[in-house]
Amino acid sequence: MPYPDFLSGISIFVPYVAFLIAVFSALRLAKFNVDERQTSSFVGLPTPANALFWGALIASEHGYITSSPTHVFFLIIMILLFSWLMIAEIPMFSLKFKNLSWKDNKISFIFLIVAALLLVFLGISGFSAVIAWYILLSLLTRKKK
Repeated sequence: MPYPDFLSGISIFVPYVAFLIAVFSALRLAKFNVDERQTSSFVGLPTPANALFWGALIASEHGYITSSPTHVFFLIIMILLFSWLMIAEIPMFSLKFKNLSWKDNKISFIFLIVAALLLVFLGISGFSAVIAWYILLSLLTRKKK
């Protein structure tokens, strides 16, 4: 695939950018294993959520991923963003329910309702949208210190 002119200086490295996902996933998992704060929520994007996003994006087989050389630039930006999100000190909610009360699980219920709608209307592409929704909702509902 030809790359846009503005990527010509780094075009030899572009195919290897995707390996950043594996590197940052390993860092994320190592961090998760030693971080005692992550018992009822997460700090950073969980590795399975990241994998689901990319897997669904690829499985949905949309032509826009490869339809234009400039889309390579956006894929690189997304890879860098998601790699950073995995190790960032951003609180992300968890779907661990202690009970089924609305009061205690409002965020989880809202997430699940919207996620179900996204999956119904978008099919397999909906999984990528669900992860984007998860990130957005986590950012909107995080507690400021």
